[in-house]
Amino acid sequence: MKVLAFAGFLGSGKTTIIKQCIDSMLKKGLKIAIVENEIGATSIDDKVLEEGGIEMTTLTGGCVCCSISGSLLTAATIIEKEIAPDWLIVELTGLAYMSGIRDLFKEHGDHFKLYSVSVVDIARWFKLLKISRPLLTDQVEGADVIIINKIDIAEPTQEQMEEISVISGGSPVIKACAQNNGAGLWDDISVLLEQKG
Repeated sequence: MKVLAFAGFLGSGKTTIIKQCIDSMLKKGLKIAIVENEIGATSIDDKVLEEGGIEMTTLTGGCVCCSISGSLLTAATIIEKEIAPDWLIVELTGLAYMSGIRDLFKEHGDHFKLYSVSVVDIARWFKLLKISRPLLTDQVEGADVIIINKIDIAEPTQEQMEEISVISGGSPVIKACAQNNGAGLWDDISVLLEQKG
């Protein structure tokens, strides 16, 4: 089963982007399941998910990558066995460290194919780096795809793009406006993930 983990600091537009990807995936006939880590102010709308025929396991109790990491693997295993989706989407809390998820799947869930997408709020990039550099760096570092979001609010500078490229190790970048990217966003992400193998 392919697992797609989305990271992004609180308010980055991650949930909106996930909703757009889900809509596009369903239109393409893909079967998906979602594991959601509820800690942020906004979560994926259960009604939207039910209408799309999506099964969801909501995880609570803190950051997926630490206190409930065992539950994440348990949920993934059950979902694989009972639902057998094409993709399992994991929405990480905005305070999650992506390295924890990677380590977890590498050590205990290596039969899953894990991909990671990091959503960057470009309008607040420098401000957020000042207050939480270790977390942002971890979320971006080594992500399979970086989504530079909120370009309708602030166009990324050359300095920002270079810094993100260095932190991510040169991962491919998609510029987006979560409010109106629509179906094309999943197409762009899936092409880049296919190239990753």
